Amino acid sequence: MRIMPLGDSITDGDGSTDGGGYRRLLSRALAEAGHDAVFVGSVRDEVAGLDHEGHPGWEIDDLTGQVEGWLTGARPDAVLLHIGTNDLGRALDLPGAPARLGTLIDTILRTAPTVTLHVASLAAVGTDDLQRLVDAFNAEIPRLVKERVRAGFDVRCVDIAARLTRTHAADRLHPNDLGYAVMADTWFAALTRRVGP
Repeated sequence: MRIMPLGDSITDGDGSTDGGGYRRLLSRALAEAGHDAVFVGSVRDEVAGLDHEGHPGWEIDDLTGQVEGWLTGARPDAVLLHIGTNDLGRALDLPGAPARLGTLIDTILRTAPTVTLHVASLAAVGTDDLQRLVDAFNAEIPRLVKERVRAGFDVRCVDIAARLTRTHAADRLHPNDLGYAVMADTWFAALTRRVGP
């Protein structure tokens, strides 16, 4: 199974002690469970050898502008999408953020129509004002997913927000090590439901 972690600095692993975030933990869990998985993308994790598409500071539209080439080159079977924290943190057209996420999802599905796309709700953040924006954004994700499922695509909600709280935040935007461990566990459950025991 070719897995593409796709997102911003949280996908890159900022805030974690080893810099690998959830990716290294997820890779280890998949291997220990006997799954043959390889992580793909244009960014190289030199420590763990796990490629990905985690781009610090990027917003939803940044991914939309690049994802076609990444998908064509890497040919993933599954995409793990966690994006939007920077849009909300910068108050970038807040009402339009869900629509921008929908455009990104459609670009992924148009480019790789057979991929299994896992769309995560955003992880908890470190301030009350930003958390309110995250909660409102997360509430729109199930609708976006259902619309694409009705169109025949394999798109799934991964409710990371239900598992993380403020205690899992390292700073205003990023999870701490415990938060990344919870994210890895949540992604693992989503992926193994797809491939079976």
